[in-house]
Amino acid sequence: MDGIGGFMGNAKGFVRNPLGIVALFVSLIYGMACLVVTKGLEVLTLNERLVLIAFIVAFPLILLVVFFILVVCFPGHLYGPSDFKDEKWWVQVIFGDELRNKREKDAEEVHRSGEDVPSRPDSPAKPGTPDAGFKDNASLMARMSQIEGAALSKLNERCGLFFARDVKIGRKDRFVYCDGYSRKDGAHYIAEIKYVPAASPSRIHVIREGVGRLVSRLHNIGILEGSRLIVGVVYEGGRDETFEEKARQALIDVYPALDVVFYRTEELGVAQG
Repeated sequence: MDGIGGFMGNAKGFVRNPLGIVALFVSLIYGMACLVVTKGLEVLTLNERLVLIAFIVAFPLILLVVFFILVVCFPGHLYGPSDFKDEKWWVQVIFGDELRNKREKDAEEVHRSGEDVPSRPDSPAKPGTPDAGFKDNASLMARMSQIEGAALSKLNERCGLFFARDVKIGRKDRFVYCDGYSRKDGAHYIAEIKYVPAASPSRIHVIREGVGRLVSRLHNIGILEGSRLIVGVVYEGGRDETFEEKARQALIDVYPALDVVFYRTEELGVAQG
């Protein structure tokens, strides 16, 4: 009984992360194989012995190949939340690539209609357009992340909610990353922040396309109905009521139940780029 109790105690330590579960599985398999070899080998036929030997030889090779693929392709999945001092770092390790892909696509949206967005600090900006001075997508993504956090804080105050940032909604094979997510009284609140360096009409169709894709994906995973979708549009410079009205109408045409909120970077307390 002491041996079984000790094994169970060790097993609890193993199951804290996927790597431990793999180790426990391997130990159990080899434990059973050794038990068969030591206790039942004399009763096995020749063919059964050959099968057992083939398994003992092939199993570690197969395990090595699988483990190699796991380490090379999915290293973050070898660890569990308890392996990190702060579990938010585990979330970052698991979902970091997907989040980065989303942010890169958001940055591409900013540049797509962006003849008025200089790609280098020495690029001349058009009259009335703030010189964003983004050397590359990394600096743009960093600024967008800062703006996103400030805009979600404003939405928290406006809606009386707490929006969690960068939330994955849906199932494993069908999901959507949203900038902010909250739930209250059984309703889903989804926030998407769109940043434009200038209140230019050329930006509106890009924002519209991005929101359209989000609405379509939310519909496909069955979460759009019963959800409140809020789009926060953040732009540089002074208040532009014409831009806001045209952008609001374009987004409502995509999804009539949409709430559209506009912020200037100055309102958010974010220094102009």
